[in-house]
Amino acid sequence: HGPRAKQQPLARGVAGGAVGGPGGPGGVGADGGSNTRALFLKDLPDGVTYEELFDSVGAYGSLESIKLLPEKRQAFINFLESEDAYRLMSQSGGELILQNRPIAIVWAKTPDGIRGFIVPTEREGFSAPLIPGKFSLRASVTSELIMEDVKLGPEALLPETSGLKSALQCLSSARYGITWGVIGTMMAVYDEALRYTQQRPQFDRPLAGFQMVQEKLVWMHTELTKAQLVALRMGRMKDQGKLKHYHVSFGKRNNCWAAREICKLGRELLGANGVCDEYQVMRHLMNIESVYTYEGTHDIHTLSLGAHLTGHPAFRG
Repeated sequence: HGPRAKQQPLARGVAGGAVGGPGGPGGVGADGGSNTRALFLKDLPDGVTYEELFDSVGAYGSLESIKLLPEKRQAFINFLESEDAYRLMSQSGGELILQNRPIAIVWAKTPDGIRGFIVPTEREGFSAPLIPGKFSLRASVTSELIMEDVKLGPEALLPETSGLKSALQCLSSARYGITWGVIGTMMAVYDEALRYTQQRPQFDRPLAGFQMVQEKLVWMHTELTKAQLVALRMGRMKDQGKLKHYHVSFGKRNNCWAAREICKLGRELLGANGVCDEYQVMRHLMNIESVYTYEGTHDIHTLSLGAHLTGHPAFRG
């Protein structure tokens, strides 16, 4: 969904990062410097797809909001520097999404500000115990990130990272990708609902021949088309270097909301069949709950847009 080749690296959260997946080779490509890129990306052929990158390179993760964590669950990771190495230690860990991959990008608070590090997931002191029992995004593995005195060499530092700017730039690219990604959800659910109502008879005609059903289908199609136009406009602005964070907030907020509503209407139109795994709508409905929440909730992006429009940030009340 969308011009994948144009997407920039993706990182999630303050102490979570991405290498591969929807955002490409993560901070390694953008912030790693020539030596780091040569070390970690040397075996990647030209023209490799993002799916292939994700399979071969790395993992991504997301830390919970700093303000929502108990005091003892610090969002930043302690940084300790010895003569020739770095040491990372999370004070109590953080929740994230972590695929089973050889490396992860970690954003750590250092004396020089927030910097990015490449952390091999097999390194001593690094662990990611699974978080079981989730109903959403069941195809991926969700884990808790724990680092206990993880020792890293100087090559682990991403030299081009400085402050939160790099992480936030990656977040904007991730949200841009989501703006496109949820369009696939909308298309799948709308298509299934349309076909189902055209084929399912009720009394003397198909379900699609009733006014209330048509109203729902028209609403779904309208919001899908609007979401496609929003994502297309954002993609063109991105190509021109004009895409700002508040544009991304607009797209993520609108398209995830529309996808969530379309999934709910699709479930309604399929009736009892809508909760059966023979049909895909319930899977999309459960998955969209995660997408609606991560990378900034609907309310947070509302406040982001409100701050841009009024000049008065209201995140604290």
